[in-house]
Amino acid sequence: MLTVARLQFSKNHRGLLAAVAELKRRGTVPFRRCVIVGDGPELVDLRRFVTEQAIGDIVTFAGNVTGRDLDGYYESAGLFALPAFDEGFGLVYLEAAARARASLGPDHGGPAEIIVDGETGWHADPFDPCHIADALQSAFSQRSELRRRGLAARSRLLSEFTVERFVDSFEDAVARIVAARTGAAPSR
Repeated sequence: MLTVARLQFSKNHRGLLAAVAELKRRGTVPFRRCVIVGDGPELVDLRRFVTEQAIGDIVTFAGNVTGRDLDGYYESAGLFALPAFDEGFGLVYLEAAARARASLGPDHGGPAEIIVDGETGWHADPFDPCHIADALQSAFSQRSELRRRGLAARSRLLSEFTVERFVDSFEDAVARIVAARTGAAPSR
């Protein structure tokens, strides 16, 4: 499992780590490693939490990583997980999709628009570590489903989140606004 984000409160790394600790308490950790890529103001507190929860054998803090090293982490990951509290859009979920990785993200906000629950990944309540743990357990329960959803995420990225698609959507929105203000039929 992989997460890539600045280590700050809103990204909810602590909730993800609490979910990992819950899975360990249950005796059902379905992955070998949880790799956290990134740096930030919460690093010391997160390291302390990992020690307190006795999950240091599972969790690795990789620091800031770019290029081929980051590609390698994505390549070895079965799932990208970032159950952020408040994420406006979340380009990182699209970065995972570009690498054909399914994502686990929050059940609201921008990520919930990017991740289609049951199709390209899983949604979880970021305020409930047990719900995150259940979603992780579900995600890893069938490896073929992880792969299928990862491929679906990549397909959705290529059809819905391209620059061309954005430009078309933007032009359509502007045409609708102009038409509403002028009373004319929308045209581009």
